[in-house]
Amino acid sequence: MNVAELIERAQRLGIEIDYCPMRDKDSIAILYPCGSLCINCLITDEQWQKEILAHEIGHWVTGGFYTDTYDKTYKAKCEYRAMRKAVDLLVPYQDYKKALRSGVVELWELAEYFDVPEDVIKQAVSCYSRN
Repeated sequence: MNVAELIERAQRLGIEIDYCPMRDKDSIAILYPCGSLCINCLITDEQWQKEILAHEIGHWVTGGFYTDTYDKTYKAKCEYRAMRKAVDLLVPYQDYKKALRSGVVELWELAEYFDVPEDVIKQAVSCYSRN
């Protein structure tokens, strides 16, 4: 899934995407009645943009919102669910299995195959090894 497809997915879900400069964050999902994602406009790397968009869409789809006042366990659960949804969007399980069967097995090869950062592949391996 590329950036344009992720933006289209967000729009179909009724999520508005805003781009704004941020010093200490890459992105933030804001729970308003209309829905909004704020993405750091200083991020120009497409793989990074994909990872961020997919992760923030994951917060929306799973309902995983929190503030600084929430306890660490709840925050961790929200982040895990958002990460899991991002993995599902960027590295679909059936495509992941197909890549492995075709001999694409190294982290860097999988990252190139799916056009995502290696961190996303590490997360996919972790998630999918539980299946």
